Amino acid sequence: MYVPLRHTHPNTLAHTGTQLLFRWGMHVFKMFDTDINGSLDSKELANALKKLPKTRPFNLPPGTKMMTIDDLINTLDSDGNGSVSQVEWISNLNKCVGLAQCLADNLDAQGNLPGFEGSHLTSDTPDVAQ
Repeated sequence: MYVPLRHTHPNTLAHTGTQLLFRWGMHVFKMFDTDINGSLDSKELANALKKLPKTRPFNLPPGTKMMTIDDLINTLDSDGNGSVSQVEWISNLNKCVGLAQCLADNLDAQGNLPGFEGSHLTSDTPDVAQ
C-alpha cells in the first residue's frame, strides 16, 4: 500500500503505520505458531528463537539485556495462563526489545524471516518495503 507522504495528514500516517505493524506482528506470530492453535507456548517460542541468527541485534538501546524463554513468556503472557495469544503478542512485543529488534533486523522485504517457510502460512504477508 503506497501512501504519498506530501499529501497525507499525520493522523493517516500514524494509522497506516499502526496497521502495518499489526499485520507484521500477526504474520510473525503465525510463523511461530506451528501447531496453528492461535497461541504460542514456550516450546514453540524456543523452537522459533533457535531459527533466528545468534548475533546480537543492531540498534539495541544501551544496557538492553536479552531475555530467556521464561522471561519472554512471562512478559508476553498478560493473563498468566502459560501461553501467548495473538492479542498478547501484539500488545506486549514492545516490552521485549531484544526480540522485537532481532525480528526487525532479520525480516526480508516481504515480511518473512529466513527459515520460517511453513505450509501453514497464508499469503497475507505485509509488504514491509512499502
